[in-house]
Amino acid sequence: MGQNGPVPLIRPAAIARVFAELSRVGGLQEVLRRTKLPADVIERLDEFAPARSILHFMAESSGYMDSPDLAFCAATRAQPQQLGHWGHSVQRCYTLRSALKRLCFLYPLEAPFVQFGLVEGKTHAWLWRHRMLALKDPVAEMQGEQFILGSMTRAVRMAAGSQWNPPAVRLESPKSHWALRTEGLAQSRVDFGGPVLAIAIPHDLLDRRLPRPRSGRTATGETGAPASDLAGSLLQALLPLATESPLSLDLGAEIAKTTPRTLQRRLAQEGTDWRQIVDRARFEACEELILDPSLMLIEISMKLGYSDQAHFTRAFHRWTGEAPSVHRRRRMS
Repeated sequence: MGQNGPVPLIRPAAIARVFAELSRVGGLQEVLRRTKLPADVIERLDEFAPARSILHFMAESSGYMDSPDLAFCAATRAQPQQLGHWGHSVQRCYTLRSALKRLCFLYPLEAPFVQFGLVEGKTHAWLWRHRMLALKDPVAEMQGEQFILGSMTRAVRMAAGSQWNPPAVRLESPKSHWALRTEGLAQSRVDFGGPVLAIAIPHDLLDRRLPRPRSGRTATGETGAPASDLAGSLLQALLPLATESPLSLDLGAEIAKTTPRTLQRRLAQEGTDWRQIVDRARFEACEELILDPSLMLIEISMKLGYSDQAHFTRAFHRWTGEAPSVHRRRRMS
C-alpha cells in the first residue's frame, strides 16, 4: 500500500479481549494515554481507528503487563464474541469449514488491509492471512501477528476443543522467542519469515459440527438468557415457529418491528442475513425431530417447510456433513 493510498484502519472491536485484559489489571487508561487513543475508545468499538495506533496499543499493552505473548494468549482465551463481529457470526455456523470461510469473509471488513483464505493441501488445510501493510514497528507488528494467529487458533478450537493447537504454523515475522516459548505453540512446528501467516488444520476437523450457541435452545428444549444481538434474538424467536409456519422475511420484520429492507441491512451489519438465520432455526428444530422414531424423514422435511425430501437431505448434509438417515442411526444407536 503506497504512501498516497488510504490510511490503514481497523475496528477496535477486533481486539476487545486485549482491552479486557488491561482493564483486569487496571492499566487500560494508562496505555490508552501512552498510545494517544481516545479514552472512550472501548465505548466506540465499531468505529474505525488507525491500524498503526491499534498495533502500537497492543505493543504497549504487552510491555505494561510484561507478557511478550499477550496478544496471542488474549485471543486464544477469548470467547468468540470478544473477537469482533466475525466472532459473533461464526458461532452460528454448522461446521468448522463454514465458520472459517465466514471468518475469511468478515475479518477484512474489520481490518481492510488484510486478506484471508482457506486452502486444502494434501496433508492439511491451511488458514492463511496476507497483510497489505508495510512493516514499520517490528514489536507492534509482531503483536498484531500474534493476535490474528491466536484468533485463528481460537476459531478452530470451537470445533476441536480448548486444548487444540495447530500442528504447524507459518509466521511472516523473523524468528522470535515468544513463538518458541508460548504454551499454545509448544507442540507446533513453527516456520518464520514466510510470505503469509498460516496455520495447518487436519482435514477431518473441517466437517466437524460446532456446538450450538449458548443463547439458543438447549438439547432439552430450554432456552438460556436472551441473546444480546439482533441475529441471536431473532433465532430464539423463530425456534418455536420453525415447524409451525413459513419463516418469511416479512415474519422476521414483524418480529423485529421494522421493515424487511431495514432488517436485512441490520443483519448485514452483524455479518449475517435472514437466510442463514432461517437455516439455523430449521437445523435446531431438526436436531429434536430427528430423534423422534415415530417420524419419517419425509415428515420431518415437510414440518420444516422443505418442498421435497431431496432439498431437506442436501440442507442436512450441509449442516452436519452426513445424510439424515446416517445421522439418525448414529444418534439413536
